[in-house]
Amino acid sequence: MTRCGESPFWLIEKDERGQASVLTTLAGGERTLPLFSFEEEALRFPALRAPGGGWWARKVYAAELDFVLGDSEGSPSRIALDPPPEPDAGALRRLASMRRESFLRLYRQEACASRRVSA
Repeated sequence: MTRCGESPFWLIEKDERGQASVLTTLAGGERTLPLFSFEEEALRFPALRAPGGGWWARKVYAAELDFVLGDSEGSPSRIALDPPPEPDAGALRRLASMRRESFLRLYRQEACASRRVSA
């Protein structure tokens, strides 16, 4: 059983000079974080297949998401949950994304609701 906010997600990152850099895309002119429910979905994303790209999929939990999605200037403003892997699917990613704050609120509510039901 997981605690509130502990359902895992997968994001795509790479090492840049000893510091992890999270992949973001542009969707409708806004920085968007592609976030995946399963590792297999993340592995299909084009950035991972780019030669010399150095990207990999990494499992994250709520505490890390709070950090990645922090309110700093470089933070993504939108989350695309399980975005389509096609490189030309930018408009679809925009439609399938939501504001960072909305995603975090729903993610926490869902995780806590699941815990109450299974208890």
